[in-house]
Amino acid sequence: VRVALVYNLVRDARRAPRVPDARREVARVGEVLRAWEAQSGAPPKLVYPLRHRYSLAELSFRGLKNEDAAVAGVLASAAASTGVIFRLAMVSVEETGSAEETGYGRGRYGRRRDDAQAYEIVEVLDRSCTLDAWRRPDDTPEPMGPIPIDREELAPPEALDDDEPDEVLFHEATGNEGCSFERTYRRAALVLWPASREFEVLHQGGPEARFAVLERFPEGEPERARAMAELIVRRWPTRSCAAHRARLVPALARFPSPDLLEQFLREVVCAGAFDGAETEALLAALPRLDDSVVRQLAEGLARSCGTHRLAPVARLLHGVTAVRGAEVALPAAAALVACLSQVGEGARPWEDTGSGLSSRGPALVDLAAVLDAGDDATLAAQLLTTVTSHPDRWPMDEVVVPAALALRARRRGGRVAEGLRQVARDCLLARTALPLAPPLDATRSTEGLGCRCAACDSLRTFLAHPSEQVWSLKAAQPKREHVMQALRGARSDVDTRTDTRGSPYTLRCVKNQASYAARVAQRESDLLQLGRLG
Repeated sequence: VRVALVYNLVRDARRAPRVPDARREVARVGEVLRAWEAQSGAPPKLVYPLRHRYSLAELSFRGLKNEDAAVAGVLASAAASTGVIFRLAMVSVEETGSAEETGYGRGRYGRRRDDAQAYEIVEVLDRSCTLDAWRRPDDTPEPMGPIPIDREELAPPEALDDDEPDEVLFHEATGNEGCSFERTYRRAALVLWPASREFEVLHQGGPEARFAVLERFPEGEPERARAMAELIVRRWPTRSCAAHRARLVPALARFPSPDLLEQFLREVVCAGAFDGAETEALLAALPRLDDSVVRQLAEGLARSCGTHRLAPVARLLHGVTAVRGAEVALPAAAALVACLSQVGEGARPWEDTGSGLSSRGPALVDLAAVLDAGDDATLAAQLLTTVTSHPDRWPMDEVVVPAALALRARRRGGRVAEGLRQVARDCLLARTALPLAPPLDATRSTEGLGCRCAACDSLRTFLAHPSEQVWSLKAAQPKREHVMQALRGARSDVDTRTDTRGSPYTLRCVKNQASYAARVAQRESDLLQLGRLG
């Protein structure tokens, strides 16, 4: 038998629901907050974990349930009356450590039943506890990023001790490493801190937390904004993200005095941290600085970053020239020209930070624009001399010719642009004047073939023969690989293939005209580029 009670809740329109009177609780909490703010040695923030569980999607003040909503209402009123900052956030706890197999997790035939039965946690070796997913009292998100929590900041300190984890992952023993586990918890919490200790709280977190506060200061709080900016500049890490530097520059440029902006540029950006991501922000901030300051900063940047950040520095100097004039950028351009003979020195070949071969052509284009705008004959001659006398660092086909073509396409005139064009034309004309004819017979060069083993001597005889086109070597794989490696090192015009019939396999070498075909293609490309250079 089942009895069902069906009913409707109807509110009398003449009587609006009233929130219970919490003024006495608000006053008591306000006194506690004022005493906490005045207490020396007190934790900088308080974290009050909520009773109910909330997902990230439903985390909001309006979505708080029952006693959580009541507590939040009291704390919000008390915080507003005492000047304490009040937020809602998500506590994230991550733990890792050692585990061991219990033996109870295996069923018949050794198959595992359940991780909870198969393993037992032995010791927590590492634990991190942070706050993120911040919400203001009006439920707008606040992008402060993660801020760590100390146990003494929890109210009460054991609030998270008996929490059930959201996820536990166990890892079997591998090699010399024993069993391990990863465990995560997520819990919503109310967070409070005195306005006077806001900077201390934010510096517990990363740059996101500091930027969020610096950018939200209203115009009526210049002193707090200034104090925050001074702290950020003073404690800026040596190794920092370029996106963070690019974000801080415009924030500092908004202050009435440019001294903090100048300090940050001099001590961080121009001291070797620059990588080009800050270029737009720096150019936008230039109106805040005097010409003499821009000149000194740009020159210091070229000296500290010229060899390994050539392209981004040249691009910045091109922008400085457009915004402030060539006379401001020329001292830095001179320092950059002095770096051209060492460009890329010490750089790893697989990592182009702005000075690799692919970056040097665009760097020449930007540097030519700066020097030609300044019409400095000495610097122009120095650049052209360095480029032509260091072909290993400034190869014609990979760097100089593309730069000359780019300047020609942009209709750039001037000493450097015309000088690069002439250098490129001279190289292409000299190469197209060389005789071009197919090989007269089947003789191929043996100059790079240095090995004197029997197989390589036989190969050498084949390459020097004027009529033989095919040579075969029936041998085991190591011998065939050795001959193929010798051919690759000698760069001989020979095609190879392996005949897998029989044992051992047979390596067949057939002469080709690859070098001649490459010269024909080079000639066609040279003539096309000469036409473009004019």
